[in-house]
Amino acid sequence: MLQRYQVDAKDIKRPFEWWGNHESLFPIIVFLACQILGLVGSQIEKERIFSLVVGILKILKRCRI
Repeated sequence: MLQRYQVDAKDIKRPFEWWGNHESLFPIIVFLACQILGLVGSQIEKERIFSLVVGILKILKRCRI
């Protein structure tokens, strides 16, 4: 059964604290939320740029064949 939880405006600024207070309700979702919220934004950007560069290198290699 799905339940909707109300979130106060003050909790939006501190998501880790909110998930920590509600851990007993849904522990697996709390773990996943902390993993996702813990991603460093610069790490994602580096992976995107790396994928872009690899794609360009593959295109250039194909042109030489």
